[in-house]
Amino acid sequence: MFLQGWNPALREMRQDVSVAWPRAAARAIDAIENSGWIAGVIEEVVAQTIGDGLKLSYKPDPALFGGNAADAAAYARMVEPRFRAWASTPHECDLQARHTLGELTASAYRAWFGMGEILALLPLKRRPGVATRSKVLLLEPHQIERITEPPRVVDGVVLDGDGAPRAYRIRRRRDDGLLDRVEIPVRTRQGRLQVLHVFTGWPGKVRGITPLAPALRVWRQYDQLADATLTNVLLQSLFAATLRSPAPPGEVYEALKSLDEAGQNPVAGYLSASAAWHEAMGKIDLGQHGKVLHLFPGEDLEFNSVKNPNATFEEFANGLLREIARCIGVSFEQLSGDYRNATYSSVRMSIAQQWPLLLYRRKNIAARLPQAAFEAWLEEQVLTGQIEFPGGPEAFLANRYLATRAEWRGPGKPTADELKTARATEIELKLGLLTLESAAAERGHDWEDLADQRARERARYEALGLDYPLDADGGQQAAARGKAVDELLAAEEKDA
Repeated sequence: MFLQGWNPALREMRQDVSVAWPRAAARAIDAIENSGWIAGVIEEVVAQTIGDGLKLSYKPDPALFGGNAADAAAYARMVEPRFRAWASTPHECDLQARHTLGELTASAYRAWFGMGEILALLPLKRRPGVATRSKVLLLEPHQIERITEPPRVVDGVVLDGDGAPRAYRIRRRRDDGLLDRVEIPVRTRQGRLQVLHVFTGWPGKVRGITPLAPALRVWRQYDQLADATLTNVLLQSLFAATLRSPAPPGEVYEALKSLDEAGQNPVAGYLSASAAWHEAMGKIDLGQHGKVLHLFPGEDLEFNSVKNPNATFEEFANGLLREIARCIGVSFEQLSGDYRNATYSSVRMSIAQQWPLLLYRRKNIAARLPQAAFEAWLEEQVLTGQIEFPGGPEAFLANRYLATRAEWRGPGKPTADELKTARATEIELKLGLLTLESAAAERGHDWEDLADQRARERARYEALGLDYPLDADGGQQAAARGKAVDELLAAEEKDA
């Protein structure tokens, strides 16, 4: 019975996206820009996923270096700081010379939440005083023309016989302000990527849709509930007092409105009698803090107070917020900022559930832009001879994906208790369940950077004739620290 009116049509997912995309994108962007709840949590998710920019961990295949892993690692250590210098200079990496690569990545990730897509071009542009030609131009996904010409053009994406994107029809504004429609191939003849288009979803799709789409109706319900509740409260607050009288309402209103001219009012006699009554009965004065006043018989003066218009508002509103939070991929507490009912265990469980989703989105959505930028930059460096590659440019082009293999690190995993997390990590390292690389990566660090920094610190301590704190006295200090940690944990468990 409940399913009789529910008869959705079954069709290709690309058709659903094509029909729903414009309105869903407009509504999602409006919610992100005008809702404090959603705008705040999106910024928090962007910060947790990207931080101040994803960090490159370059991992070229050792096979390209004759199977020598040490040579591959040394090559990576040489390339990484050069790329960081390029990525942190807006005039080098951004075609519009405004943002660093980290800022562009954050903007692209916000665009994905609003429109479900990331669109970027990777042009070559020579500028005076700029060392490289490789640039990134971030575009709004709605600049892809939503034109379908079966069977090869679907919503502005030109497909080949296998359904792979071959080119994109993009609207760009010219210098004279007019829109120019261009068709840009995805790759050059040498295989260099020119158009980056990122989206997720069902198979068969050629365009993405905002991940907020399932929550838009719920958010509208919450907005309407809040507006209705506020209107009710405001209406109550408009009427501070109510006078009940046996006289006709209109005459009482006129009398009250022109009380100083009561002699000319039809109810002047009534008001005169009422005034005489109050004068005869007198008053009890309590000083500056209050008075007791006797009303004329038949009158009733009631002072109104603002009452809760909906006793179940908070419970129902929180239910809506929980559904929105679930759709975004955050906890209710993170969306609402309300941790009143949160416990240590619930916070840990929430982190454990959200962390895999964050890693998935970081790798498959957010990191796609810096990875494409790194590939384009390194290709230019190798082809121009600024960075030598084993076997020369030909070997690089023939093994492009092995030569540009990389991982991208972001902020570390949140924790509800740093001390307990550190103790658990120590145990897992001793049991061989973790490596230094994985432990450092979970905290947003590169283990080789940490090792290099520790070596520099040790050398500096030794140059000054000081004992290095982490390994002095043959490990006795480390043992003492471990004992102190055990004692502190035991004391906490006893107090609990």
